[in-house]
Amino acid sequence: MSTDNYRVIWHRNAEPPIEVGSIGVQTGAAGRAFWAWGIDTVVPVREFATHGEAPDREASMAAFREAWDRFTCDPARLALFVEWKAASAGGDHSG
Repeated sequence: MSTDNYRVIWHRNAEPPIEVGSIGVQTGAAGRAFWAWGIDTVVPVREFATHGEAPDREASMAAFREAWDRFTCDPARLALFVEWKAASAGGDHSG
């Protein structure tokens, strides 16, 4: 169960913006509430975390930004991500 959820939108120059992840409060086991963040990892990444927990919204935003910067530093991975997101928006998941 989640509350206070925010979708992270990437506004690209002349291209339509795309959703790239989320930040929000989640409730876990025993009612523990925590801030969580995550990149929509349609492209597998093993080198670093693409989701996690943080003590507050600001820390979640900072952790998301750090992960996003690492994620996007590989042009091939970023191109695959954009390609998949475009295909998923049109309902084509063939790859």
